[in-house]
Amino acid sequence: MPRQKVLSQSELLNEATDLFWKNGYHKTSIQELVKTIGINRANLYDNFKDKGELFNECLQVYQSRMSQKIDDIFNDSVSSKNGFEKLFTELVKIIRSEEKKGCMISNTYSELLPSPNKKTNKILNDSQAFWLSTLQKKLQQAVEDKEIKDWKNLAIRILFEVTKNSNVAPISYFFRKICGIKNKFRFNR
Repeated sequence: MPRQKVLSQSELLNEATDLFWKNGYHKTSIQELVKTIGINRANLYDNFKDKGELFNECLQVYQSRMSQKIDDIFNDSVSSKNGFEKLFTELVKIIRSEEKKGCMISNTYSELLPSPNKKTNKILNDSQAFWLSTLQKKLQQAVEDKEIKDWKNLAIRILFEVTKNSNVAPISYFFRKICGIKNKFRFNR
């Protein structure tokens, strides 16, 4: 029997998020959650109706982490251009990470969409909208600050530079969407 931890819901969500991020939804069992987090099933089900509800909460925790990371990166950068350099360095690190196995949102797209769970679909669609909006705003700010002249051309250059030697299809997808590029070419996944 696992040792019983006293965890706040926030701590429980953080630990569950890391496990789902590492293993994905289908490969993470309730038993593994209970064992890894160190709580009993009753405690888990007192907080969440089922694994799907817990997973949806974890997606939101992940989205919040990424949003905070983006804000921190740009707030700590000397310029928007420097912020993008730091952001893409961090994204490539996350995507190539052996421990976490890439971006949790992108992995969830691959694993679960289309999902019969409407809340999961909404979270994923909201995440996509968040990324598109955030990157467009940051690029537009760089234009307003006169750091770049044409953000769409910069985005296309970044897209090719970042994707040429790595498996970063999720980043390329967002840049194609931002720039209005039709998917006439494919990247190896």
